[in-house]
Amino acid sequence: SDRGLAGAFNNNIIKATNALLQDKYASQLAAGNVDFVCIGKKGAEFFGKRYQVNADYATLFHDLKFDTVKPLAEKVMEGFVSGKYDRVEVLFNEFKNVVTQIPRTVQFL
Repeated sequence: SDRGLAGAFNNNIIKATNALLQDKYASQLAAGNVDFVCIGKKGAEFFGKRYQVNADYATLFHDLKFDTVKPLAEKVMEGFVSGKYDRVEVLFNEFKNVVTQIPRTVQFL
């Protein structure tokens, strides 16, 4: 999200991302072969202090429509097709109810 005081919303997705990095991508991370694109200011701030983060899309939700999402999707797809990325995974919070959001990871490409 872009704001704090969101309970566990930001914390849970950050924890899930860190767990994925350590469990699945530790060697690639150590070699500097993991790219981050953060959507939301809090994630960009947290990971930007630790890794090289593309924060160009951190405010994507401020004007959420196809035309604002398209450049990011094209950039990621082009990176995959060109071989720059061998895998693209999306981490997000799935809404269960007002109090509970479940961190999910989906392989996009």
